[in-house]
Amino acid sequence: MKPLLFACLSLLVGTHGIAQIETTPFPGFKSLSVPKAGAGEPQPEVTAELISEVTAIAPGKPFTVAWKFVHEEPWHTYWSHPGGPAKPTKVTWKLPPGFTAGEFQFPIPVRTLVQSEDDQKVRRSSYVYEGTNYLFVDIDPSKDLKIGEEITIEVKINYQFCTTECKEATSVHRLTLQVAPVPVPHAENAPLLSEFRKSHFPKTLPITWKATAERIGSKVTLSLQGPDMPKGLAEFYPKAKQIKSKESYVTKQGESRISYELPLDVEQTNDNPLMELPGLFVVAGTDAFAPPVAYELNVPITVGTASEVSNMTLSYTLLLAFIGGLILNLMPCVFPVIGLKIMGFVRQAGQDRKKILLHGLMFSAGVLVCFWALSGTLLFLRSRGEQVGWGFQLQSPWVVYGLMILMFAFALNMFGVFEIGTSAVGVGQELTAKQGLSGTFFSGLLAVVVATPCSAPFLAPALGAALTLPPVSFFSVFTMVGVGLALPYLLLSAFPGLLKKLPKPGAWMEAFKQIMSFLLFMTAGYLLWVYGGLTAPSNEANQLYAILGLGVIGLGTYIYGRWCTPVHAGKTRAIGGLLALVMVVGGIYMGSPKKDALKWEVWTPERVDELRKDGVPVYIDFTAKW
Repeated sequence: MKPLLFACLSLLVGTHGIAQIETTPFPGFKSLSVPKAGAGEPQPEVTAELISEVTAIAPGKPFTVAWKFVHEEPWHTYWSHPGGPAKPTKVTWKLPPGFTAGEFQFPIPVRTLVQSEDDQKVRRSSYVYEGTNYLFVDIDPSKDLKIGEEITIEVKINYQFCTTECKEATSVHRLTLQVAPVPVPHAENAPLLSEFRKSHFPKTLPITWKATAERIGSKVTLSLQGPDMPKGLAEFYPKAKQIKSKESYVTKQGESRISYELPLDVEQTNDNPLMELPGLFVVAGTDAFAPPVAYELNVPITVGTASEVSNMTLSYTLLLAFIGGLILNLMPCVFPVIGLKIMGFVRQAGQDRKKILLHGLMFSAGVLVCFWALSGTLLFLRSRGEQVGWGFQLQSPWVVYGLMILMFAFALNMFGVFEIGTSAVGVGQELTAKQGLSGTFFSGLLAVVVATPCSAPFLAPALGAALTLPPVSFFSVFTMVGVGLALPYLLLSAFPGLLKKLPKPGAWMEAFKQIMSFLLFMTAGYLLWVYGGLTAPSNEANQLYAILGLGVIGLGTYIYGRWCTPVHAGKTRAIGGLLALVMVVGGIYMGSPKKDALKWEVWTPERVDELRKDGVPVYIDFTAKW
């Protein structure tokens, strides 16, 4: 009921938007003075006027027009990135044939601090304009204009202006200009706009400064360095709406370097990945009255490498990979082979302990080489697509959906719903017949391949990591899985007497494997939750379809495990395999991410009023998941 109560209160009180605006701590900026609600003062206005730097244009010669905004205190309008939910200024041009209008060119905004309506302890930056400001637009006229004719430019502008509440204004403006052989500057506007551009627009970044941007997960780190970096306070104003607004982004500032940590809005980056980082590097004035100086930035974003991943996170991942390799030895298709292999080492080496250990080392080397070949192949395949950093791909609904299916299918496999591959025991016996160190090395290679039916559930997380880890970290994780798998062989070849202490293979191994399957079921459940968070904002049915799709996939794997075994007739296996394939493919399609035919917006009373004024039907969906 809280959303409904809040909506009713908003309608009754008639206030929305910014809860509170405070004086910014950034030197050189004028603060916004906001009167208390109910003071009884008349509401001021914000006026917009279209002016031109010329009175006459020339064929094919670009010229500049500007929107002159005059803000009566305490009203303000917004920069291209308002830092909050404010609406951008929009224009609709009606130009003569052959004319084109460019994008808005924004001057340096005023930075203010705004308290969140949801959490009064959280403050974010908002970027606004007050007083008198100009937004520039360059226009390219047609080359086919005739000297002496008149042309008329018509444009409709819609803008939002706010204090403790927000309003919108829409107006239509016209400019009539003569066509002359050369452009004729406007006596007042031309010098005014030229001076305003020099003093209020950002400059080019000095050539001695270097800017870099690296993305790691849901954060982008921007670094600027140079021998003559400013000593005073410097802030970064992001232009990209994928960057969440914060009170300050500064993380470290020294004599020659300054760094910013910029949090990303995951929902925004799903539809529009951020490949470059545009914004302003704004340096405070030399005193309280001096205006700030800004420099334009547009830095390509690179992917973080293993050096940026925290040691704790990487160490934890390596530990899990090592444990996964050890657990792999307890699987029914691996555990019985261990004793056979060690006894083979003893028979080949006699009683020479050094030779037995050498066989163990060669077998372990074969295991590691096979894992390295597997990881190298996966890295090569990944390099054919987009290179990504730690956690980047987990922001893609398709990747999360694929990993969820992978975990769910392997969990069903471990539980015994279906089996993959053939028994490893017979192959293990065949491997023990090979002679010499080369045979031992080769049997280590084959041991990984032979263990595939049991290793798949434990390699599944590593395969998932292949989509998210940088190359060095990914290669290290696969190495630790191989070390975990090879360690028992190495220890038993060094101490063959330990064979007597190993538990005998039995039914306990099958029970252990089934118990481990629940870990993968829980992992699939976690990925389903992540998938819902990525897709539900646009279509909440995505999560329901994914759950139903997993059920259909599970039924398909059951059919495969029930009627596609070697004991069944060929016709039965063919029909069962075809039916299983149809069920699995159908389940995958059923749960795949789908875009809603409707584009949903967050409800606000102002948005409803705006749409109703334009004659647009409004449908409000007020519901709960339960």
